[in-house]
Amino acid sequence: MASTKGRFIRIAAVILIILLITPILLFLIRNPESITLNDEERKNASGSFIQLSQGITHYEMTGVDTLGTVILVHGFSVPYYIWDSTYYALAKKGFRVVRYDTYGRGFSDRLQGDYTAEVYNKQLDDLIQILKLKTPLHLMGLSFGGPVTSHFTATHPELVKSLTLMDPAISLWNSSTPEFIMYAQTVIFSHKLSEQLSDFYKPENFPGWNEKYLPQMKYKGFIRSLVSTRYHYGVNPIESFKTIAKQGTPVLLIWGKQDPTTSFEGSKIINEILYPVFVPVDEAGHLPHMEKPGVVLPAMLDFSSKHC
Repeated sequence: MASTKGRFIRIAAVILIILLITPILLFLIRNPESITLNDEERKNASGSFIQLSQGITHYEMTGVDTLGTVILVHGFSVPYYIWDSTYYALAKKGFRVVRYDTYGRGFSDRLQGDYTAEVYNKQLDDLIQILKLKTPLHLMGLSFGGPVTSHFTATHPELVKSLTLMDPAISLWNSSTPEFIMYAQTVIFSHKLSEQLSDFYKPENFPGWNEKYLPQMKYKGFIRSLVSTRYHYGVNPIESFKTIAKQGTPVLLIWGKQDPTTSFEGSKIINEILYPVFVPVDEAGHLPHMEKPGVVLPAMLDFSSKHC
């Protein structure tokens, strides 16, 4: 009897040890971050780099400001290359166009502190001031770039001539999971982060899209920037929309009708608050500017040109 009980205790102890060690091993094995982002690593990156008050920002600027200046703000985790087609098309039409990687993404610095709304706000303000961009200017925000540009417009109305929101996030994350556990889980399942094809209505038209995401993942601090933003961003986009409505800033809202990431139903909420120029885009997912440029680009150009 004692022998059986002892054997049971030993088996239970082994199982417990396995349960404790397995997550740690998975964390170490699956963690894609092995390199510190520095000047040497940035040598072969396209675009330019600028030292802002909180860190180095990767950006790109082109075109003349015949029709004014446009700043493109990307979404939650895909860096500025997500704007490739729009960036060049707007410049060709007579806009000076700037796009940049938000902190933690692409080739911009990974920060040590929390990724709050003020961090994103300050980065955008610094970029405008240090590049000496002519203001007021046009802001365009995609997905999470919607809350970023909306908050900036609400807090810096004198700097913003018009605001374009494309499939914007309209609510913050809500999780009861402790942040350190969420971080560990995200590292363990980090291979899923690059699975971005689900953003498209017809993903087969964008071969190689997932692979473009991978380079940023090798730099230490990328995953923490995503998790920290989820827990510390802290500004409700709806409140920003209400402030913008009072300010009277012109708003263009573009939304893919088949968006699987930020539901098209969210457009009803924004329409009721902002009464924007609204362009629903059929047969388009979360990135309508890529799937339906023939619809989206003319809408952007027409709207921005009217508010020069």
